Amino acid sequence: MPQGADQFVNAEVLEAANAGRALTGDQVTADAVEERAKTLLDDARVREVAARARHEIATMPAPSEVVGQLEEFAR
Repeated sequence: MPQGADQFVNAEVLEAANAGRALTGDQVTADAVEERAKTLLDDARVREVAARARHEIATMPAPSEVVGQLEEFAR
């Protein structure tokens, strides 16, 4: 439910990646939110995208590792 700034672009990117479905303006109703949620939960493509994102996040370095690298770069 994008409302301003870059949220509309982010919503478009999520839709293009099969990671979400946007609702805007008058489209936002309780029934529409329920329908979109059910659709997303039943969509194998969405689950696949979520699994890839989960894997990518899990393989990211810990914040403590990143801080050390940033300190090295700053020197």
